Amino acid sequence: MGFDVAFVLSAARFSPLLISGGLPPFSRIPRMVRVILMMLLSVLFSDTPHTYPADGRLVVLIFSELIIGCVFIFGLAIVYGAIDFVGKAVDVHMGFAAVNVFNPFSGQSGSIFGNLLSIGVITLFVSFNLHTEMVRLIGLSIQFIPLGSLDIVIDPGKFIAYLGGTFVMAMMIFIPVFSALFLTDFVIGLVSKSMPQMNVYFVTLPLKIFCGVMLMAFTIKTSMPLLTDLVYKTTSFIEGI
Repeated sequence: MGFDVAFVLSAARFSPLLISGGLPPFSRIPRMVRVILMMLLSVLFSDTPHTYPADGRLVVLIFSELIIGCVFIFGLAIVYGAIDFVGKAVDVHMGFAAVNVFNPFSGQSGSIFGNLLSIGVITLFVSFNLHTEMVRLIGLSIQFIPLGSLDIVIDPGKFIAYLGGTFVMAMMIFIPVFSALFLTDFVIGLVSKSMPQMNVYFVTLPLKIFCGVMLMAFTIKTSMPLLTDLVYKTTSFIEGI
């Protein structure tokens, strides 16, 4: 394989991780820096000799490498999506559904606790040095999945199991918050039936916010080992492939 072809294929494999705009924490790196980093990594991993099918077309090979790169970042995207989903669900139960704040990762507005939890997960992700570990694993994958490979078989069962397991783990972390807020809503419903003349929503909204914030702080503190395992699933998914 010529160096130019190997460079293009390596860049295609790294581009989903480094160039994708909405995937934290890499989305906060300036775009030019990400492009330069992708080029440097492509040069570094283009020195390893590989062969590719003689009848293979470059466009097909590039598309294949893009798919492989997307598969590798699937774990990070699912963990981030699960945390964001749970944060939005907590906001709905606490009464923050109508409030949006700016999301620095996606550049769009989002829920309050969704952004807070996402920032916390990304902080853990970077503090555990998993961002460099993910880049290392993708580079290491070139030894096991050579550039230009077209005979790759990916088990869809792994994706389904990982998707379900990640969302279940995220729900397990915050199920105490959901349960307590549900009981609070139940009590508020009984109060509204017994005193229909009182505007229960606005009277009890500060109480729900207080309970939600205190429960969230307590849950995050006690569930830190489980939250750490959830963050580590981003790289364990790549290793499992």
